[in-house]
Amino acid sequence: MAVDDDSTDDESVVKADQLAEELNYPTVTELVEQKGEDALFDSEVIRWAALEKQERSSEWVRFASDLSDYSVNANEYQGMVNNEVERLAESEDDGPEETTPDAPPEPDTEYRWEVVAERIRDLYDGYVLRLAEAFATVPIRMMMADVTDCPMVIAIGNASTRKSTVAGFFGDIDHTSTHDDITPKAFVSHNADGEKGEFDLLPRIKQRIIVTPEMGTWFRGDNVDEYMAFLARVADGDGLIRSTGAQGTHGYEADYPGEYRFGLIGCTTPPGKQAWNEMAHVGSRFLFHEMPKIDNRATYVEKMKREDYKQKREEMTRVVTEWWRTIWHEYDGEIEDVPELTDDQHEAMVVLAEILGHARAIDYGSDGGKSGTDTSEGPLRATAMLTRMAQSRGIMYGLDSLNDGDLELCARVVFSSMPQYRRPLVKMLCDPTHSGPYDKNDVTDRLDVSPPTALDQMKEMGRLGIASYSSEPVQGGEKAVIKLAQKSFRGVFESGTVPWPFET
Repeated sequence: MAVDDDSTDDESVVKADQLAEELNYPTVTELVEQKGEDALFDSEVIRWAALEKQERSSEWVRFASDLSDYSVNANEYQGMVNNEVERLAESEDDGPEETTPDAPPEPDTEYRWEVVAERIRDLYDGYVLRLAEAFATVPIRMMMADVTDCPMVIAIGNASTRKSTVAGFFGDIDHTSTHDDITPKAFVSHNADGEKGEFDLLPRIKQRIIVTPEMGTWFRGDNVDEYMAFLARVADGDGLIRSTGAQGTHGYEADYPGEYRFGLIGCTTPPGKQAWNEMAHVGSRFLFHEMPKIDNRATYVEKMKREDYKQKREEMTRVVTEWWRTIWHEYDGEIEDVPELTDDQHEAMVVLAEILGHARAIDYGSDGGKSGTDTSEGPLRATAMLTRMAQSRGIMYGLDSLNDGDLELCARVVFSSMPQYRRPLVKMLCDPTHSGPYDKNDVTDRLDVSPPTALDQMKEMGRLGIASYSSEPVQGGEKAVIKLAQKSFRGVFESGTVPWPFET
């Protein structure tokens, strides 16, 4: 399969560069074994070979010597690689352009969020509105003058729950770029010392917002740990420096706090246990918002009768874009004064962060004698993230102080940002309409699980520090009981400081 050296569009070049980053000598050899020798001429393999030759790596020496084992013209092939090396050298001279986004155009029609919310209710429903509010906090937080880290909100739910539909509302606002998939190495690519990579993502998205409608690869598969580690490193907004052996040291270091910050609006199906554990290891920078599945058949039928899907989405994209331009120009791109919190609201944010920290901690069980070890993250980062989210919603609605809707959003996000297999029991423990304690039969009945599953989950709540677990012998066996470890975990909802975000 011949490669056209002279004409490659920008999109295919970027794709080839990303794929080349994933290759090494063994994977190239395996690729040839699977696809045949034509695979040697794939653009990503040519790009990989050029990168290795450019760095005079040992992998290139091995690969070049093995060319004689294939039925290809070695001189002709090396000529193709040399052409790619020259192209890489030319692109490195320019490097990526790093700019602060320009001011967006003035809106054609000024829209307040109340108008956006009303339009969403007309075309969709309350579930879509709640997710849209959560997503809208991302561009608001990007304008906050004293925020230097990266706001990230991800919709979580089963397939076909309208997550990507809502994310699409924000796809046309100024300062955004949509990416179907992003690999960890795309942020800072494989390059030589002192040279800025032409296709590095990080300098191109600074002070901007990524919209990623499908992030499934981030939370499933063999590379979950790599994704989470990279995100943790770039999420502070201070850039990223990579050292890659033969490829040297390359990256971007901030000259001031938050220079390389960016926002993220994304969607995923529920992550697996490995992903939740990896997020706990590095300290999650994500806030999730659950999107429930519609189970009512009549509701589906009614929705199918309504206005065309494409027209509705285009309308909401236009309205959200006009809203964004309205609020950007209202604050001239920088928000200095934010809604105030009462003392009770400040304390409630800490409690919500503590619930979240315990609920998404790593559970070692009885492994390695670590049972009962507190692995929960400290509440400082989560408190700040939740507080800014609440303040952002307040700004959207033009408030000087926070109201119930702002706090309820944070509560929904807290329960959405913990592993889905723990969420039902955590909700049961914090439910302000039931005080507990609960025995195994209570958990079995209310969660509709088997007695052994109920017992396992009760013990896990004890190990995580959300509840205290105890058992005592009774006739014919033992009675297992759990109750909340801290009264405040339910108290913030019982007092009304934070509205309970679920139907009771």
